[in-house]
Amino acid sequence: MIPVLLFLGATALLAEPVEYKIVSGGGNLITLEVEKTGMMKGKAHHFEFPNFQGRLTYDPQAPANSKVELKIEATSMACHDTWVSSKDLQKIMDTALSDMLLVRQYPEMRFTSTKVTAKGDNHFQVDGVLTIRGIARPITIAATLQPAGMVIDGKSVFKMTSYDMKPPSALLGVIGTKDDMTASFHVTASK
Repeated sequence: MIPVLLFLGATALLAEPVEYKIVSGGGNLITLEVEKTGMMKGKAHHFEFPNFQGRLTYDPQAPANSKVELKIEATSMACHDTWVSSKDLQKIMDTALSDMLLVRQYPEMRFTSTKVTAKGDNHFQVDGVLTIRGIARPITIAATLQPAGMVIDGKSVFKMTSYDMKPPSALLGVIGTKDDMTASFHVTASK
């Protein structure tokens, strides 16, 4: 009888959701890619957000009970494009920070999950709300989890215009930017 009680007690402990922290640094990375159009078709701007923090509540027995919250410092954004001049790179950064993200008024972006759906083989669909420039919109993230190390990779595509941003263009549209943005992340959650 005692071994059965010990087994049931251990199973109950395993079924509890576990709290994890998500912090920047140590190989954790959040990026945003925006593809160009017109004469620059085939090129893309690659932005990195090096400062972020969040938490993950993960329930391995019932993934639908899992939750994630993330706060990203928009002011930390950096662009490392090597295909533009240093002068143009500065213009891209100024436009992205001041005109697109409005970092003086909205220094951070937030993501809060509303639903986690297991898709099998450590793949998940994470639905939630992403807030940029004070505008909250629903997005869906395709994520994978390596449970042994709590390594999480994910990707989501959403539109600039959903956040009242006009895709930048130049030379009367000869050089343009797609409306779609692709956000990707690679993070290790820790206790």
